[in-house]
Amino acid sequence: MMPLHDRGQFHTPLNITAIADPEPIDRVLDINLGCHIITPRGRTTFPFSGQRTVTVLNFIANSRKQPVCQHCFEEHQKQQLPPCSCTLRSRFLDRWLCLPCYEKEKTSDMEISNRVELEDHGDHSHIISRTCGCGAKLSLGTDLEVMCNWCKGAIGDILADETDDSETTKETASADGEAGEDDENHTAADFLDLPADTPGFAENRDGSLSVYVNGDRIRGNQLSRSLITSWLSRIGVQLPCTCCHCADREPHHHHSDDVDSTDVDVDESDDDEEEPFKTS
Repeated sequence: MMPLHDRGQFHTPLNITAIADPEPIDRVLDINLGCHIITPRGRTTFPFSGQRTVTVLNFIANSRKQPVCQHCFEEHQKQQLPPCSCTLRSRFLDRWLCLPCYEKEKTSDMEISNRVELEDHGDHSHIISRTCGCGAKLSLGTDLEVMCNWCKGAIGDILADETDDSETTKETASADGEAGEDDENHTAADFLDLPADTPGFAENRDGSLSVYVNGDRIRGNQLSRSLITSWLSRIGVQLPCTCCHCADREPHHHHSDDVDSTDVDVDESDDDEEEPFKTS
């Protein structure tokens, strides 16, 4: 089977453990960010979490938004620039930049992020104030005018993209045999004793993975790379390192030069810890 990107699809980021349908690349690249947020076409009800596939893309799109005070907005409108109609394709694929221009844009993006004041709550933070480029404080309780830092156009009311790709999702699930019949030596009955919403892992005859959740079997490209590698590590498979710092790709290594693996305490009691997931 060809990789997802060779079939015009992409999946969750490599570090996210999730079950989700692949998303069509062309659709996401061409969404008009001036009036839409990026929404997943895949399933979003448990155990599927399609939102996690597009979250990082929405973060990138939102980073261009520059709230401005009413005075600056009115002055900007005098330039009669068209409203924002940016897409990820037009921003990142359809143009080339020299290094000085790239650095200039990067600095501009950083200036916008520095105009946001955050309140830290340990495991999370939230915005408590914003500042316009002119220095005016912006009230969070009112509707703000927002400009695009990419094209300098005004950003209108944001709506969810309503393109119906349900048939694409169905074809993806069918192509990967999500509920297909085969002669595997495991069934949903093997995991009936698991608590509700708890996944059970099972190895297929070809060495791939099936996950059972609430009686449903999920396999193929709905399973993220992180979920599969977590399962492989759990059953003792030594995975090569995929970082860009080491040539030998040795598993379970330390990147810090001042850490010696012989000095790390290992708690042998971990071997007796009860497995949270049942694996057959």
